[in-house]
Amino acid sequence: MFRASPRVFIFVQKIREMSRVETVLAQIETWEQPEIQALYQALARRLAHDRTAAQTLKRLEKYVGKGKGIWPIDAQAHVNQLRQDRALVV
Repeated sequence: MFRASPRVFIFVQKIREMSRVETVLAQIETWEQPEIQALYQALARRLAHDRTAAQTLKRLEKYVGKGKGIWPIDAQAHVNQLRQDRALVV
């Protein structure tokens, strides 16, 4: 049985993505200016949101693990215990 490498799958996926982009570009050739402007604004908002989210995650990554050793118990164990206690109350 033939098994393609992961690189082949990535290459094929990129070709499929390009055909989707080319399809959209062909479709918007028939659109009126207000429709194109609305698409542009929606894409700009989406890209700005994605960029902002990625930047926020990158800034927060520097804090991962900084509290280790400060508390007498493991944070996840503490959260699990709180959840169990809350389940017993309900």
